[in-house]
Amino acid sequence: MRVLSHCATLLGLVFASVLVAGGEQKAIAQCGPSISGHFGGEVSAVAQVNATNLISAHGTEAEIYTLLNPSAPASYTTRRKVALDAPALKISMTQGSPRAFVLLANGDVQMLTVSYSPLLSIGFPVTIPTNHAVDILADGQKVYVAYMYEDLSDYQDPYISSRIYCYDLTSGSPVLVSSMAPLTTNYGFDRLARVGNVLWGGFHEVQSSIFGVTGFDITNPASPVRMGSALNNVPLGMDTYVTAMTAVGTNLLVSYRHNYVGGNYNDWMSAVTVAAPGSPAWQPAVNLNGEAGTMSSIGSQLRISIKNSGIGTWQTSNPAALAWQGAYFDSFPEIGQIVCVSGTDYWAGGRAGLMTVNETNVASPTLRSTPLSPLPIGPSVVRQKGNTTVVLDETLNTMRLFDYTLAEASQLRSSFFLPLYSEMIELGELNGGAITLACVASRYNPSGDTITIIDITNPAAPVTRSTIPAVNTYLMSVSGSRLYVFTEERDFRIYELASPTNPQLRSTTHFGGNYYDYTCMTSWSNNSAALGTTPFGLWMINTTNATAPFVSAIWNPVSGYRVNSMVKGPGNFMWVSASVGATPYITTDTRLETLNVSNIANPTQRFVHSASAGAGWQGEFTALSFVQSPVAKFLVGTRGLYDGYDIGEGMGNSVRMYELPPGFLTGEAVPFPIATLSTPEGFGNAAVSGDGSRFIIAGGERAGLYQIASPTQWAPGFGLQPLPIRPCINGSASLVAFPSGNPNTITMQWYRDGVPLNNGPTGWGSTISGATEPVLTFTTVRPQDANISLYQHHSYVCIATNSCGSTPSIYTYMDICAADFNCDGVADFFDYLDFVNAFAAGESNSDFNVDGAIDFFDYLDYVQAFSSGC
Repeated sequence: MRVLSHCATLLGLVFASVLVAGGEQKAIAQCGPSISGHFGGEVSAVAQVNATNLISAHGTEAEIYTLLNPSAPASYTTRRKVALDAPALKISMTQGSPRAFVLLANGDVQMLTVSYSPLLSIGFPVTIPTNHAVDILADGQKVYVAYMYEDLSDYQDPYISSRIYCYDLTSGSPVLVSSMAPLTTNYGFDRLARVGNVLWGGFHEVQSSIFGVTGFDITNPASPVRMGSALNNVPLGMDTYVTAMTAVGTNLLVSYRHNYVGGNYNDWMSAVTVAAPGSPAWQPAVNLNGEAGTMSSIGSQLRISIKNSGIGTWQTSNPAALAWQGAYFDSFPEIGQIVCVSGTDYWAGGRAGLMTVNETNVASPTLRSTPLSPLPIGPSVVRQKGNTTVVLDETLNTMRLFDYTLAEASQLRSSFFLPLYSEMIELGELNGGAITLACVASRYNPSGDTITIIDITNPAAPVTRSTIPAVNTYLMSVSGSRLYVFTEERDFRIYELASPTNPQLRSTTHFGGNYYDYTCMTSWSNNSAALGTTPFGLWMINTTNATAPFVSAIWNPVSGYRVNSMVKGPGNFMWVSASVGATPYITTDTRLETLNVSNIANPTQRFVHSASAGAGWQGEFTALSFVQSPVAKFLVGTRGLYDGYDIGEGMGNSVRMYELPPGFLTGEAVPFPIATLSTPEGFGNAAVSGDGSRFIIAGGERAGLYQIASPTQWAPGFGLQPLPIRPCINGSASLVAFPSGNPNTITMQWYRDGVPLNNGPTGWGSTISGATEPVLTFTTVRPQDANISLYQHHSYVCIATNSCGSTPSIYTYMDICAADFNCDGVADFFDYLDFVNAFAAGESNSDFNVDGAIDFFDYLDYVQAFSSGC
C-alpha cells in the first residue's frame, strides 16, 4: 500500500497532530543516509604496527603509514584507512598483532583488524561499548581497559566507580575475560602500564590528595591475582590523579597532579620501583613545571610531553635521581601520543600533524621532515557552492576550498589566509550565480573586527574584493545581493554587495535587549529576513526597501517560546526548532514547526512536532538545513555546539534526517524522521552539494569533517505517532500512526502486547478495524481493550515495513474513563445507576475488574472508580 495516498480518513487527523513524543527512528545499514567520508582533524594518536609501518589517527579516521623512508612517513598509494566512531585519544597495539585498539573520545574502545597478506590493510571496526574508558593497553588480541566514572557533583558525597576489564578479541567479537577491582571503592584507575606479567594500574582516591599504584599478575588473564600496592599523596587540600604512566625496565614512571599555580596545573613525577611486585617502592619526585600529557620510552630514556611547553627527555637509569636531558620547546603541538624508535620519534602532534623528530641528540631534537597534516585541521564552519566546499580552518585562521568529487591529491583547490580571529563565513551569489562571494567576519580582533568580501568564483584563486571595517558581527546571513549583519550592539544592518569592491551600508536598525538574546538569523532574496530570539519569539523582517526595513510580524505561538535555529526552503516553508520553558535553563517542551511564510506579515503554522503533537518530542537543534537530493527533499537537524557542550538532551552530537514528502496530505510540510546518525563533535549547518546527493558537517579540530551521503532509499519513519487515548466503555476510539518511506510500498501491522491484531470481533464485545492500516479503530470499546488487569494497561504498537526494514512506532495505551459507564461524556449519578442495573442483570460490561467473573468485587471496584471520577 502507498500510505501517503490515504486521504479522507487521515486529513483531519494529520493536521490535528495531537500525538505524543516518539523515539529516534533509524534506518538499517543498507538503506538510509551514511557517513561516506571523513576529512581532516588533528592528529591525536599514533602506534607502531611493525618495523616498517605506523598507524595514526586524525579526526575520526585511522590510517596506516609506510616507513619505507623512516624519516618521512607517507600514505600508501591506495590509502589504508578506516573510519572511527569518534575521535581517537590513544592507539594501543602489540607489534605484528592482527588487532589494534583505539580509545575513543566518547569513552568507548574500538578494535581494528590489521591484515598483513596479501596487502597490508586495516578495517572491520568492532566497538567495545565501555562508555567511560580512560586508558587501554593491548596484549596481542587482548586488551586491558581502565574504566572509571567519577561524579563530583555532590561535594559531600562524591562517587567513583572503576574497574580494569580484560577483553579477548580473537574471535573478532569482544569476550570479557576478567575484571579487576581497585583496593577500595573510593579509588579509581587512571592509567595502565605493564612490567613482565604484572599489569599496573595508577589510581587516585575520589576527591582526595591520595594516589597510588596497584599490580595484578596476569599470567592467567582469566584469573588475575593482586600482587602489591603503594600509596602516595600530594599536599593536603589538593585533589589529585595520575596524569600519565609508563614502564621503563622494572620501574613505573608516574606523573600526577600536584598543585595549581598561577592559573595552571603543575604536575610532578616519580619512579616506582616494582622489581619486587609485592613491595612497590616510591622514589624521590621531580617537579615537571607544567601539565603532563603523555609518556613513552626507549631504553632508559623517558619522553614526556608538557602542555603548552614541549616534549622533554629524562634519564631513568637511576630511578632515585631522575635526570633531565633536554627538550623540544614549542607550544604549538599538543602531543597526544609518542612512538620512540632508535634515533627517531613519531609524535601525534595535534594541530601540528604527525611529526617525525630526530632524537639522536636528545638535548636538541629537530624535525626530520615536514609533518603530515591532514586538512582541514580545525574546521569550525563549512559551507558549499556547487562542488566547492568552503571551510573555515580556525586552528590556522585559514579559509580552505576543496572539491571532494576529485581525486584525493587534487581535492584541495586553495588555501587563503584570513584576518585574525575569523569566526564566520557565509556565501553569496551575484549575477545569477556567475560570481560567488565568501563573506568572512572576525570577532574580538584586537586590531578591530571586520567583514572581508572574498571572490571565490575561481576556487583555485580566491581574491579579496573589499573589507568592511569596524563591525562587531554576532549573526550574519547573505542572500540575493544583500549582506545582513546583526551586531553585538544589537544593530541590524543591511549591506548591498552588487559591487563587491565597494559594499554599501544601506541601513542600520537598532534592536533592544542583549545581543545574546538573539540566537539565529536567515534571509531569502532581497526582500525578507528573520531573527530568532530567546525571549521575543521569531521576528519576520521586511527588507524590500533596504533603507527602511521593518519588523513585519512576530511569531510567538506559546508562552516561553525560544527559537534555537531555523532554515528557509526554496518554496514558501520555513522550519523552526524552538524550545518552550519559563527560562532558557528550563525546557518543558520542544517544537519543530513548519511555517508558511509566503506572506511574512502573516506567517501561519502548517505543522508541528511537540511533546503532544506530530512525531512527538524532537529535542533541540542548534542548526537546521534544507537538502534537495535527486531522490527527495529532506530537513537536516544538527545537535551540538562547537565548544563540545551538548544540548541534545543526552542524545550526543548527531544529525537527524527528516523526509519532506510531497502529496495532498503533506505537501512537504510534514517532516518524517527517518534516520539519526551519530556525529561526535559535529555541529553547525550542513553544507549541501550542488545536487544534494551529499552534505558535510563540521566536527572541529577533534573530528574534522563528516561527509554524509543523502539516502536513495530508507525505512519508514512516522510523521504521526500514536497518542494514548481515553475512550469510554461502549464508545469508539482510534490510534493513528502515519509513516512514509522509500520504497513507498509500506505494509503496516498493529500489535497488542506483542501479538498481531486482526480485524473483526474481539470476543468480548468490541470490534477492531484497520489492523493493517494507519488508523486502528475500536468500536463498542470494552475494558478488556484497555486493561490486562485493573492496574495494568495493554500496550499497542504499529510496525511499518518496506524493503529497507521495519520501524516500530512508539508504544501507547488506552486509559478508559471507567466512571463514565454509560459513555455520555460525563461521570455522574446516572452512570452509577446504569452500572447497578447492568450488574443486577449480569451483563458482561459489569465485569468491571476484568477477572472473568461478575461478583461483589466488581461492584466495589466500580464504586471506587466512580468516587475518583475521570
